[in-house]
Amino acid sequence: MEQFATTPTKFRANLFHLLEDVADNSKELTITLKTGRNAVVISEEMLNHFHQLEVEKEYWKQLRQLENDLRQGMKDVEEENYVDIDDLDWGTGPRT
Repeated sequence: MEQFATTPTKFRANLFHLLEDVADNSKELTITLKTGRNAVVISEEMLNHFHQLEVEKEYWKQLRQLENDLRQGMKDVEEENYVDIDDLDWGTGPRT
């Protein structure tokens, strides 16, 4: 991704050219302000890509949470009092 910077005055003077350049070439344009804070212009394609990354990030986050929940559930089952199938006497019930 190519990046370039400009001032608000130059941005205003070349607005349409700069917007077309950003949109056509997936460039990132930083508008530098005197206050030290900046603004960034990106193409719609790049914005959609960032949104897709956020969706994928949320998916993987939820998948990790599901894995953790399953592991905790398995741990809880192991800690509970239960009768192992190998300990069953099918004729009289659990062995004592």
